[in-house]
Amino acid sequence: MRKRMGRYLVCWLALGLAAAGLTGCEQGNGLDELNLAPSSATLFHDNNGVDFVVEGDTNATRDSLALPLEWSVSDASLGVILYYSGWTARYRRNAADGENTITVENQFGQKGHAVIRQK
Repeated sequence: MRKRMGRYLVCWLALGLAAAGLTGCEQGNGLDELNLAPSSATLFHDNNGVDFVVEGDTNATRDSLALPLEWSVSDASLGVILYYSGWTARYRRNAADGENTITVENQFGQKGHAVIRQK
């Protein structure tokens, strides 16, 4: 009897939350975009890497950033994301010169970009 009452209580609670529009599956109200610092960098042959930090918009704090983040580069022949952790990543250039775009994306599809110029 007690087990059956517990199941009914859970069902009623779920129905009440659904009726109130709280299903627990809503997308978070996060940031409009992610900002990378620095937003651009120039790497010469004697400097082969740069560290990036994701920042929120001007009204956001790190608590509003949705982890995990995914990092990518537009041209892997120019450089790669060597490693990343939390809000930071390290870019390493290859020997080639050119321009590469770093993109970071959170689980809600919000993105940020930075440009690397390699000379």
